[in-house]
Amino acid sequence: MNKVAQNIGLVTLKVIIRILLIISLVLFVIIILKFRNSVATFAGNMDNVDNEKNDEAIYVNTNNESDNKNEYENLVESNSENNRYLLSFMDSKDKYPEGWINEFNIKIIELQKKFPNGKYWNHMGQKPTYKRKTNNVESVTEIPCNHDRYGELYCNSHYGKSDELYPYKTSCSQCRGFASMLSDEIFGAEAPVRYFENYDELRIGDQARIDNDYHSVFIIDKTDEYVIVAECNSDLKTCQISWGRKILRENMNGWYISRWSD
Repeated sequence: MNKVAQNIGLVTLKVIIRILLIISLVLFVIIILKFRNSVATFAGNMDNVDNEKNDEAIYVNTNNESDNKNEYENLVESNSENNRYLLSFMDSKDKYPEGWINEFNIKIIELQKKFPNGKYWNHMGQKPTYKRKTNNVESVTEIPCNHDRYGELYCNSHYGKSDELYPYKTSCSQCRGFASMLSDEIFGAEAPVRYFENYDELRIGDQARIDNDYHSVFIIDKTDEYVIVAECNSDLKTCQISWGRKILRENMNGWYISRWSD
């Protein structure tokens, strides 16, 4: 009986070992297959990424080839996105002294830092004052004006050389004061001023009085078809600061102020 039991035990052990070996082999094969699939999937994904990059490159190249005539406009728009600084790109030796555009851009960057796009050129939340000559023109807040309720009580203002050309002296706040202040910052407070009406004479750094003499803007850049401007209170309600609006030539009907003497 002992021998029979031993034989049965050996047979059973061999069977168990064979079963374990078979199971191990099956698991090994499954692992190998899954690994190969993972590698293939990863490789396929990388191919897709490369293809997407190639497609994107092709798309960009195609756009550049088809939009060469709008290269300047694309440059301005891309530079003004994501709170980037808006600059002038029209470095024409025929219209501007050598190096002047670079100096202008340095100053205009500092002004955009001081008066950020989307903020408000006012002193809302501070003590109101009617003595506008003593206002802090560098005051910028995150609170919009409410002209319907307060009028110009909380608006900033700036008395500049440009005021000499205005036929009315009732206000130097909001859009008019902001444009005049930028002009003084660029050219100096005592730079002479002159009046003109011809769009073709308009240059970077000039001011424009548009919208039936209701709104003032400061010219950052100019083409034959449109200008790029800095402005305040374009909605006539909030004194919000804006950099980079494009205004078409046909919408620039009005009159202009220049600090250029020639």
